[in-house]
This record gives sequence, C-alpha cells and structure tokens, in this order.
Amino acid sequence: MKFSLLTQLATQTQEFRQDPFVIWSFRICAVTLFLCGVIIILVWNRLPPVIPLLYSLPWGEEQLAQPVALVLLLVGSCLCYGINTLIAYVLHARISYLSHIVTSATTTLILLLGYTLINLILLVT
Repeated sequence: MKFSLLTQLATQTQEFRQDPFVIWSFRICAVTLFLCGVIIILVWNRLPPVIPLLYSLPWGEEQLAQPVALVLLLVGSCLCYGINTLIAYVLHARISYLSHIVTSATTTLILLLGYTLINLILLVT
C-alpha cells in the first residue's frame, strides 16, 4: 500500500512536469521574473528615494513608497507563482483543465507584473 501511493505520486509528478502547458508557463514566468530582477539590479542606484507605487491611495505622498517595495513586489510574485503552481499540481490529477486555467492565470499575472515594473522604472528614471 505504501509503495503504491509513492508510485502513484511519482507518476502524477511526472505527468505534471511533462505537460507542455506547464512547461511553457514555467519558462515564461521564470524568464519574466529573472528579467525583472536584473532590471531592478541594473537601475537600483538610479532610483529616486521614493517611487509612486500605490496608485489606489489618494494623490500625493501617500502613493509614494521606498524602492525596496520593488523587491518585495518581485518576492511576492515568486511566492504567488509557487503557491499557484502547487495548486495546479494538486488539481492536475483530477481536473487538468482547471490546472491549465490556474497556470495561465499565473502566467498572465507574472507578465502584468513585468509590464508594470518596467513602466514604473521608465517613469522614475
């Protein structure tokens, strides 16, 4: 019984890793997050002391944040990607279509993060 459970888990993991949808999603997200990290490192010394990041708050000083918030945004996106990938992994054995929806939503979220980060950096530098 114990070995059959491990075999089933190994098979499920192998199927998840070989799914072309998951593979492309991982590649797109990894490249986007890596490029965002490189961009932050390259422009770190040129960033102003505060950046306009919190657009949902009233106009003025309340919208401003420290540049460290960009790093926190990137770390938060990595955590979001990890959690959503874990959810997609659990769903993949039961409902692979729902797993693909979660994976595509995560990829879209990461791409929007990259776009927003690049626009923000172009705005302040």
